[in-house]
Amino acid sequence: MTTILASEVQAAFQSPDADVETVLRLAAKGLIAVGTGEDLLGPDPHDWLDLIPVFATQNERAREIAALTHTDVIGTSKLTLRKLMNSSRKTGDKLEVSLEIMQGTFVQEIKASGDRRIDDPEILAQEFMAAVRAFGDANPGDAKSLVLAGLAEQGIEPSDLHLDMTVDEALELGVFFSRVRTVTQGKGMLWQELKKRVRKSNIPSAVVVGDVAKFLPTTVERKGSELNDMHLATLAPYADVTFVDKRMHHAFRQAFRKNKSLEEICNRVERASSYRDIPQIVDSL
Repeated sequence: MTTILASEVQAAFQSPDADVETVLRLAAKGLIAVGTGEDLLGPDPHDWLDLIPVFATQNERAREIAALTHTDVIGTSKLTLRKLMNSSRKTGDKLEVSLEIMQGTFVQEIKASGDRRIDDPEILAQEFMAAVRAFGDANPGDAKSLVLAGLAEQGIEPSDLHLDMTVDEALELGVFFSRVRTVTQGKGMLWQELKKRVRKSNIPSAVVVGDVAKFLPTTVERKGSELNDMHLATLAPYADVTFVDKRMHHAFRQAFRKNKSLEEICNRVERASSYRDIPQIVDSL
């Protein structure tokens, strides 16, 4: 997804008036490469084995992200920024009690619905809440100043917001900004200029993720592989055929019905139960 997003951001930055279809066409020019399997693997295929620890760490992190982000323990996701900023901020004993309750609730949520491969839900919840405490301690003031400080961590300024946005919507924008910053590091693009030229609505991969995620059926276990599945989904505008599992296929179909413009920028999305099924499906196309 990083390479895809980098190409899309580069295209949008160079053509700020381009719509999503134009950004897609421009980005595709630098994404598609044709070659043999040997070309992909390089002169020493065994070098790929060195990446196994890296992939293992990424998979572990994906499990943690899925466990922590797909829950609303704090209960603010649907609140508008206006209401959240106008709320009173807890301090002292009241704050400590609330934080302890949140941590305990996180533990129960992770145990009940998190990826079963998470080694220690208590430690994960404790580390997350420690970061929450540290951020609160570093940003004294009223609720509004705390909210703005949190959003600023992701590159969001007050001018990027409107007060009727929900917390979920603001956080989604923050995730997008964070990813854009990551893929443009060292490329000489000024951040303020990037925000003027690159809009989330004109970035194909962001459109796919934003629309498809709304329709993913809930599961008893929030697996870390869901994050990888969403990265795979961003191939849909570029690959002739993108193969996904049953759950992701359902989400694509629902998203296509809801947003015809999404269907227009995506190619075929087919369901495959396993990699072994793909050759047979390809032969039937």
